[in-house]
Amino acid sequence: MIYLYQIGRLDKDVIKSQKLNFLIDKNFFESELSSFALKNYFKDNVKCILIYPVSLPFNKRLISDSNETNEFREILKTAIENPADYFKNPREFLKTILTQSMLMILS
Repeated sequence: MIYLYQIGRLDKDVIKSQKLNFLIDKNFFESELSSFALKNYFKDNVKCILIYPVSLPFNKRLISDSNETNEFREILKTAIENPADYFKNPREFLKTILTQSMLMILS
């Protein structure tokens, strides 16, 4: 089993879920994240594990970013306005954001 760990971050336009091109061993792979491209490269017996810092939603710049959708900003505001609830289960919060961006937490 190959385990691929990737530290996640909330980039601008995360909701748009843009795919990028990755060149691995002279082969191109299109994916949202490099770990997903590597998973496609190795094909079998691979597991991607995304790690997100618990402080991630407290980046107020993301809320004020005019390029983000209102839905995304509202999700972030829930963590800022109710930090105790967020810290009880940050994984659920991150799953909500990633679901919105059509990504999955693979655990």
